[in-house]
Amino acid sequence: MPSGIYERTEYHKKIIRDSHKNQIPWNKGIKQPELGLKRLGKNNPNWKGNNVKIGRIHRRIELKYGKPRYCEHCKRTDKKLYEWSNKDHKYSENIKDWQRLCRGCHTKFDRLSKQHPNKGKPLSKKHKENVSKALLNYYKYHKYKFKK
Repeated sequence: MPSGIYERTEYHKKIIRDSHKNQIPWNKGIKQPELGLKRLGKNNPNWKGNNVKIGRIHRRIELKYGKPRYCEHCKRTDKKLYEWSNKDHKYSENIKDWQRLCRGCHTKFDRLSKQHPNKGKPLSKKHKENVSKALLNYYKYHKYKFKK
């Protein structure tokens, strides 16, 4: 009997209740946080190891070590966005190979790096304006509150 279309009588409710009486729940005795921890990292069936894209490695670092809240290069804490930046562009999960940078310093660092695909290419004014507009629209859409 589909739910929502017909009203269940007390008789139907009793039949459903009695049918579930002797069943043991599949998760009885297992705490909910333990279930999630068993499937983290290498225990997850979808684990790809180091054969993942750069964005996913950045996300792993962020989940493991938290979001950065300051820039190690310009020593500022009042900017809007901070990111993890890989120092040698080999993207290992060793924390010594990562640094906390603001968006501006991260872009400059990547542009000056020899291993980065966009090395030595300065950002054009038009590109800077487009990125700024896109970020502003993103924050307006998601209603982020900026700290002043």
